[in-house]
Order: sequence, then structure tokens, then C-alpha cells
Amino acid sequence: MSFFNDLDKLWEQKGSDKDATTVTRASLPKRWFIIAGAVILLLIAAVAGKDIYTEWLWFESLGFSSIYATIITTRIWLFLAGLLISFIILGGNLFLARRLSPPIDSGNNVVIGQTVMLARRILDPAILGMVTFLSIIFGLSLSGNWEMVLRFSSATDFGVIEPFLSKDVGFYMFSLPFYQFVQGWIMWVIIVT
Repeated sequence: MSFFNDLDKLWEQKGSDKDATTVTRASLPKRWFIIAGAVILLLIAAVAGKDIYTEWLWFESLGFSSIYATIITTRIWLFLAGLLISFIILGGNLFLARRLSPPIDSGNNVVIGQTVMLARRILDPAILGMVTFLSIIFGLSLSGNWEMVLRFSSATDFGVIEPFLSKDVGFYMFSLPFYQFVQGWIMWVIIVT
């Protein structure tokens, strides 16, 4: 039996007749975090939904609801792409760092070994939460540049070639800003990693 199993038994109070009605101390904060997180997500969804619905009604009154649908679809896909890419890079890097870190030699000292295990139990969810939070921020950053992405995907030539690099002017209007943004976004993901 390990030290943590003994603590779990003490918290659960096995053998008492209060097992069915007693809430363990360890699960109480977890439930409050889940409830608070659900309330916050519900409020964010309500505010975002209000704005989206209002904009939809306005675009529909002008006869441009398909344009607004394109904007919303692009923003959602960009957010999901930014979230997924940054989560893979950040999470993969932290997983690799954890996997390749040298084991902590506690010798015969049980207290140090148990302390390290307890610290890892606390730090692992905190690190996962931080990676998720940063991934959401990077996803929102990518989603906020929807207009640049749509300009890049619908780029046309101007028919005017500039003399220095022999590129069409449309490259500088549509493609170059997109390339610079993607380069900067990836650079910041790597820097934060």
C-alpha cells in the first residue's frame, strides 16, 4: 500500500454508514470548479450568441446572409485550426520534456519520493489547463484575422508588375500580409512553448 492509497482511505471513511451521503473533501472543490467553469462557458456562449444573432439579422435584412455565413464559418475553422495546432505544439513539447526529464532520485527517503509524486499530481492538471488556455488564446488570435485569410484565398492579380522583384502588386496586397501573419503566429507559438 502506498501513502496516497492510505490517505484516500482516510478521506473516503470506508466502513462508515455515511458512505452514501458523505461527499469526500477531494471531490468537493472539483465539483465547484466544474460548476464555475460551466457557468463561465455559458455566459461566454450567451454573449457571443447575442452578437452573432444580431449581426445575422442585420446581414439578412440587407440580403447578405450568405456573406455573413462565410465569415462565421471561416472564423470557426480558423479558431479550431489555431486551437488544434497550438495544442499539439505546446502539449507535445511539454509531454516530450516530461518524458525526457531525468528521474528524481530520492534514495531511501520516502518523504521526498511521496512529495514528488504529490507535486506531479498537482502540476499535471495545472499544466494541461495552461496549455488549453494558451491554445484558446492562439485560436482566437488566428480567428481574429479572418479578413486577411479570406483576402488571401480570393486573391487576384492587379495586372501591374513592380520593377524590383517582378511580382504582381496583388502579391503585396493579398499574399504577403498573410505570409507575414502566419510566420509571426508560428513564431509566437514556438516562443511560448
